[in-house]
Amino acid sequence: MACGVVIFLCSWVLAFCDGFNLDVEKPTVFREDAAGFGQTVVQFGGSRLIVGAPLEVVAVNQTGQLYDCAPATGICQPVVLPLPLEAVNMSLGLSLVAATNHSQLLACGPTVQRACEKNMYAKGSCLLLGSSLQFIQAVPATLPDCPVQEMDIAFLIDGSGSIEKSDFSQMKAFVKALMGQFASTNSLFSLMQYSNILKTHFTFTKFRSSLNPQSLVDSIVQLQGLTYTATGIREVVEELFHSKNGARKNAKKILIVITDGQKYRDPLTYSDVIPQAEKANITRYAIGVGDAFQEPSALQELNTIGSAPPQDHVFKVDNFVALGSIQKQLQEKIFAIEGTQSGTSTSFQHEMSQEGFSSALTMDGPVLGAVGSFGWSGGAFLYPPNTRPTFINMSQENVDMRDAYLGYSTALAFWKGVYSLVLGAPRHQHTGKVVIFTQESRQWKPKFEVSGTQVGMEEARVEFESEQCGQDGEGGDEGALGPIGEAVVLGERQRGIYKMTSNSAHQIGSYFGASLCSVDMDGDGSTDLVLVGAPHYYEQTRGGQVSVCPMPSGVSGEGSWLAVCGYGWRAAQGGSDTDFALQRIRWQCEATLHGEQGHPWGRFGVALTVLGDVNGDSVTDVAIGAPGEEENRGAVYVFHGASKLDISPSPSQRITGSQLCLRLQYFGQSLSGGQDLTQDGLVDLAVGAQGHVLLLRSLPLLKVGIAIRFVPVKVAKAVYQCWKRNPTALEAGEATVCLTIHKGSHDQLGDIQSSVRYDLVLDPGRQISRAVFDETKSWTLSRRKTLGLGDHCEMMKLLLPDCVEDVVSPIILRLNFSLVADSSRNLRPVLAAGSQDHMTASLPFEKNCKQELLCEGDLGISFNFSGLQILVVGSSLELTVTVTVWNEGEDSYGTLVKFYYPAGLSYRRVMEIQQPHQYPLRVACEAELTDKESLRSSSCSINHPIFREGAKSTFIITFDVSYKAFLGDRLLMRANASSENNKPGTNKTAFQLELPVKHTVYTVIHRQEDSTKHFNFSASDGERRKEAEHRYRVNNLSPWKLAISVNFWVPVLLNGVTVWEVAVQTSAQSVSCTSQRDPPQQSDFLAQIQRRPVLDCSIADCLHFRCDVPSLGIQDELDFILKAWFSHQVETVLQEYEVYEPIPLIVGSSVGGLLVLALITAALYKLGFFKRRYKEMLDDKPAAPATAAEAHFSGETPCLLPS
Repeated sequence: MACGVVIFLCSWVLAFCDGFNLDVEKPTVFREDAAGFGQTVVQFGGSRLIVGAPLEVVAVNQTGQLYDCAPATGICQPVVLPLPLEAVNMSLGLSLVAATNHSQLLACGPTVQRACEKNMYAKGSCLLLGSSLQFIQAVPATLPDCPVQEMDIAFLIDGSGSIEKSDFSQMKAFVKALMGQFASTNSLFSLMQYSNILKTHFTFTKFRSSLNPQSLVDSIVQLQGLTYTATGIREVVEELFHSKNGARKNAKKILIVITDGQKYRDPLTYSDVIPQAEKANITRYAIGVGDAFQEPSALQELNTIGSAPPQDHVFKVDNFVALGSIQKQLQEKIFAIEGTQSGTSTSFQHEMSQEGFSSALTMDGPVLGAVGSFGWSGGAFLYPPNTRPTFINMSQENVDMRDAYLGYSTALAFWKGVYSLVLGAPRHQHTGKVVIFTQESRQWKPKFEVSGTQVGMEEARVEFESEQCGQDGEGGDEGALGPIGEAVVLGERQRGIYKMTSNSAHQIGSYFGASLCSVDMDGDGSTDLVLVGAPHYYEQTRGGQVSVCPMPSGVSGEGSWLAVCGYGWRAAQGGSDTDFALQRIRWQCEATLHGEQGHPWGRFGVALTVLGDVNGDSVTDVAIGAPGEEENRGAVYVFHGASKLDISPSPSQRITGSQLCLRLQYFGQSLSGGQDLTQDGLVDLAVGAQGHVLLLRSLPLLKVGIAIRFVPVKVAKAVYQCWKRNPTALEAGEATVCLTIHKGSHDQLGDIQSSVRYDLVLDPGRQISRAVFDETKSWTLSRRKTLGLGDHCEMMKLLLPDCVEDVVSPIILRLNFSLVADSSRNLRPVLAAGSQDHMTASLPFEKNCKQELLCEGDLGISFNFSGLQILVVGSSLELTVTVTVWNEGEDSYGTLVKFYYPAGLSYRRVMEIQQPHQYPLRVACEAELTDKESLRSSSCSINHPIFREGAKSTFIITFDVSYKAFLGDRLLMRANASSENNKPGTNKTAFQLELPVKHTVYTVIHRQEDSTKHFNFSASDGERRKEAEHRYRVNNLSPWKLAISVNFWVPVLLNGVTVWEVAVQTSAQSVSCTSQRDPPQQSDFLAQIQRRPVLDCSIADCLHFRCDVPSLGIQDELDFILKAWFSHQVETVLQEYEVYEPIPLIVGSSVGGLLVLALITAALYKLGFFKRRYKEMLDDKPAAPATAAEAHFSGETPCLLPS
């Protein structure tokens, strides 16, 4: 598909998009069907865009293609380059970098395949191009020769009697076949047979001198005997691998042990000989033949013989015939370790270096990141002209760097007047690291580093040597280091490396250091900070982050300190011996940037670039890619520089791939900015996507100044003072708005005509504005105009449509300014940083005072309780207070009345009482907090903001009275009137009044169910005195404590006779009870009892018990028991009764009844009551017709027959 068609398909979507600094309406879109097109992109020469397609298959053994894209035409052309013949499948364009002076371009392919014997190595190659993309040279000029690896392989074969002769022959055939596999390599063989006898059949010297090495094996005869495996291993280590027998110093040492079982009666153990083999760097392979190794102990012995891990160095077969099945597998194992041996393990040097994975162009020559060097510890190669390359890395012996991928990313920093090299190692300790290398004495050495575990923290590393270091460096035993996060005490004669670190949050697998970008924030040519990407950093709602790391302050800089003493200390990275008392080393990342929430797989930070100043604040801005956002559609973020050492944490613009074109995938996977490719004087941003590259233009900047003037400068009293309800609108004055527009960017667009819009609002935030525009008769006015550069002014008239009550605060006029989407050469201008986009102006009111600048109010206040004489708490639920406030002075501003009252009251509502011929009264009250719990307060604003001269207001304020409140005997209420300008020294502003208070009491007394209700007396009861108990319970249901008296009246004496004896008991010790005898009220008790048989105090003498309770708590209960003792006597009265015999009566009645029943039965029988005629009726034959009279006589129903 042609590029122009793609632009057409995307542009219709963009018409509805908006941006801040980058134009997203009409980008230039480049599209090619080449595989990987857009994987890398770089702006070059100020007029062209170079795009890499590293996956494009150009020809046989040739992958990768560069494209030269012209922004003016929107067309890309492939760049034809002479590739070195040895650059097989190099993936050209996987790394692209341009020189800062636009004179050179470096295009790299880090996947060059190099076959060395049977191994395939991964190398890299780069092409250095000139300003016209002409080929200059290949870097490196040629690939290094294949490593010549020497191997000394020794066989130790089992010749014990447990092996059959035919099996021994099979073993010899296996040895010959394996030797044949290494015939074309630089390998030497030797062989020793063991049983309980050891015999060397040929050494490395003999093997080298033999014309037919195979015949050396043919002459071997089986020894027979016991199995001394451990002894045999020691003999091989000490004898065969000795230089006297032809062993080579730099050759890799390999021992192959073939046995059919466990050692037997061997005087040595494996612990005696295996450490010797380890120390000699001998790689051991163990081959077990037969069923003996099914036993766990035998298998463990076989694993001990072989090197670790067993799965790579131990083989098992069922019989000797099966040895041929492992021949190829063993050969591959031996070839697979053909790197550089180190210690007891093996590793590669530069065989898998993949040079050019990242790249940079320095004044000293190209720098190629070599992530695979030294077992993927990584590093970088610097290729100076006409000299040998320099390898830059951490110490080769630094185990900390294993699999770190140092050189995965590369950046160049100009710092403190020299160039420094910044390398990323995203797999360092699984969290990542970034190292700054500086050149000292013509050697590149690591100077500062920050790791993924120390983002935002500090680190210093010093190698020390101490001798009796004490205070002030004189004598003593100890010195101290600190404080950066750890402290250590150095004893006498200590040596080592001290590394100061601090713990912080980190995440395994974040790939911290996968991308780097050095940024010159102020344009002075020096690097101010480095952006470090961690695209695989994962949070639940977003993925990826970028750390902002200012350049380290260095020695004697600000920040953390390291105090040492004595002499003989030197910097860890090769510094000279120095005697110093204070060393400061610091690098830390101050902040982190993140993408939008909701994209946990966004890979924010996978691409970083410098944009330049796109918002006109003279501070560099940056762009960050997040190609995984929105399901891999991708996004690009623009962040503005905030200062020389900081970047704004919030993006100013987010551009999504779906916003630009629905087809885009992985938008933001590569970025390049900082140059003006469209020749309009504005920097552009190139963004790579899958199969696409989009060029986004930055927008021109305008700076706008706003001024507002009022004529007159105050609203006159004659305008705003009125008494009518619906006055005629009067003119308040005129407002003149002026806009001054000038350029904020150094573009080449000439006099920009911009479409502007500004909105004016009067009294924003008020529900009802006090002023309106004469043009709209409303409190808002909008304008949209096309304006050029220069000054533009407009005047508008203001009206007061109604009476103005608030003349204290001025009328506010707010202007909001914006640019709308008219374009200039397809670019819409935007406001530069710092430009005014709004302004607020004030129009005050002329004051109604004798002296314009000073008004004095004269307030007074009084109140009453609305006729209430006594407040009964618990009965009265509300308290109403009638308040009168007056002003005998000038206008009072912010008039406020405060009430103070007990905590049992609470403010409920207020009601205004309007007076005739007065301004409308407005009272607004609210409760307030006080410092005392026993006191409450409410404040009421009176006609806010102005309580006018001579005004008087009356209102009723209502308080709720809590039924639980305890207010004492009297309620005191105070009120104070105040304002912002009240006359000082007056006593009319304070008033207080008291109100008598009573409290309702809620107590309950009731008899309990277990009180004595009655007594049973009988003659057999020998007890003549019984006790009665009357129980009473008193409950306090009042919301406060009470002091009460409980009284009981009990009749005890009737006509001089004691009725019972009574006593009172209570459950509370604090209750005291007294008693006194009261005489009866009636003397004639017999007449009273006949009329009302109740014994009470009206006819009997009574005991009056009074029990005083000093304090009965809320909801408390108190029990009283009245005990009485009764005496009784029993009299026996005899009465004679006549006894009747009932049997004759019963017999006579029964016989009489039977006789009557018989007579009745006989009578019924005579009358035919017991006869049945139904059967007779069935037996009767049809009879002759009877007359109606006969039928009637016989009692039968007549039958009518037809005539």
